Amino acid sequence: MICSILGIPIYYEEYGEGKPLLSIHGWSVDHRLMSGCMEPIFSHTQGYCRIYLDYPSMGKGRHISYN
Repeated sequence: MICSILGIPIYYEEYGEGKPLLSIHGWSVDHRLMSGCMEPIFSHTQGYCRIYLDYPSMGKGRHISYN
């Protein structure tokens, strides 16, 4: 999914429902690293909406037009 923050498009993926947990990756990787590490922890836990975002120009954020 894509949302716009201060006019900047941001790619993110969302899993589950409930209290939001925002996962922000480090330099040179993308949302897949965070979701790959975190989703197994939440496979048997409910009540959390996990949000994994990509920085602009990283991961799927690389393919967004910034016009």
